Amino acid sequence: PPLTATPAGSDASVFIDARQRPYRWQLRAVGARKVLEHGSEGRGAVDLHVRIPGHQAGLYELTVATDNHSTTVPLVAAASGHDASAHVLVVLPMLTWQGNDPVDDDGDGLPNTLAVGDPLKLPRLLATGLPAGFADEAQLLSYLNSQHVSYQLTTDVALALGQGPSLKGRKGVLLDGS
Repeated sequence: PPLTATPAGSDASVFIDARQRPYRWQLRAVGARKVLEHGSEGRGAVDLHVRIPGHQAGLYELTVATDNHSTTVPLVAAASGHDASAHVLVVLPMLTWQGNDPVDDDGDGLPNTLAVGDPLKLPRLLATGLPAGFADEAQLLSYLNSQHVSYQLTTDVALALGQGPSLKGRKGVLLDGS
């Protein structure tokens, strides 16, 4: 998935490694059963463009399935339009999500992870699907939604790169997760 938040109402570009197989995909808001977007792609399609609905910040689950495998990854949506100026910025731990996934970045046959202190190459696959801690991090957003708190979303990687929503003009910042 993208390392930074995709503005709501625009397309997120997601790299798909389906091993040259056709695949189906579905997009849901975190914790929801309703499918918001869905489609299928032919053999060899690697760059999937998924429309992020609405204008509000949100966390989504993208499920991709071939005939014999499926996985789900997070998509982060930043608020757009009037909602983009929310006073609270929530920062999701994309670096942790990416860095704890056991992917061999350097070709030595061993997975590189933050947990063992390895350097990482970004972007990388989320080979094991939704990252550990994802459900806990999603609970914070669920709580904010239930309390009708307006917020903007970004990722730690986006802040480090100086991309997307920033800290400027915010009255509060929540660092969600580890």
